[in-house]
Amino acid sequence: MRTLLRTIGLSSLAAMAFGCGGDATGPAARPVYWALVMNYHAVALTTHAPWNSVQLHATAVAPDGTPIAGAGAVTYQAIDSTLAVTADGHVTARAATTASLIVATLTIDNVTHVDTTVITTANTPATPPKLAFLSVQTADPTDSTKMAAGGNPTKDMTTIATDSGGVIGSPFDIPFWYTSSDPTIATIDRRSGQITGLRPGQITITVESNVYGILRRDSIRFTIADPLQVEFEMVKRVPVGDTTPFLAFDPGTLTAGVGANVTFVNISGLMGDVVFDDSTAALESQVFPTGSGNIEPFQADLTDFISTILTGQKQRLFLTAGTYTFHSRLYGTTGKLIIK
Repeated sequence: MRTLLRTIGLSSLAAMAFGCGGDATGPAARPVYWALVMNYHAVALTTHAPWNSVQLHATAVAPDGTPIAGAGAVTYQAIDSTLAVTADGHVTARAATTASLIVATLTIDNVTHVDTTVITTANTPATPPKLAFLSVQTADPTDSTKMAAGGNPTKDMTTIATDSGGVIGSPFDIPFWYTSSDPTIATIDRRSGQITGLRPGQITITVESNVYGILRRDSIRFTIADPLQVEFEMVKRVPVGDTTPFLAFDPGTLTAGVGANVTFVNISGLMGDVVFDDSTAALESQVFPTGSGNIEPFQADLTDFISTILTGQKQRLFLTAGTYTFHSRLYGTTGKLIIK
């Protein structure tokens, strides 16, 4: 009887799953809600029709940028009274402003994303100029489109908007929106255009603006080179099964660009030294002058912050490409510096 019931039960389940030509496959899973993306991120308006309004639309997208169907209604909000926005994202300028924001918000399955549009409004009754093109460049036109990784220094970009008669307005009249093609290589402040290099590589900087109803974009290739400021920490290690500490270099290998200042920071609490295989390449730094060539044994008082800064670090300048190995004469540990 137990076997018969088990057989009937299994047969019933099979009929429920596959009977009547049915399909056991359920509805397709909703794509991952990756971001909410505005159609315009920077808009210039005037206080006079028809240049006093713009239709915004925010789209929920998957990781590959594909719109998510049936995502639901987006909420639009103006941050101040200079702009009015309807439930479907239609924006009208009420008063002149140098910068205001429309914020779009959408929640799907307890995941919330937000995107914004920055809007400037000019108080001019005349027909505004017709945007011809945007031109993005470094803030200093003589500067190169190359910088070192490491975040110091940063580099500023600027954009010029022109029509057939020349430059249109100023950066205070027209907003721009900057993006980096790979934020893991370099980030850019989306409104100011300031670039911070993170790691070596090439990126494309893109700028856009919708000026009085005309959308234009421009882009520029940018190179992030090897950093010009790197640091080896001299740390204390204790071997397994031993009680005698030794000094090690952390990390064991670093890569930097030609002209790099390389700092050795002794945080071990031990006496530490650095002996270069080619000591003639280790020149005196002008940033933090502490001599040239090999670094004689030194130690910092780790209980005194000022002492750690002044006496706990030594710096050398490397102007020639190559691979430089070094070691500690006191402990036999080694390290490697690659300059390229």
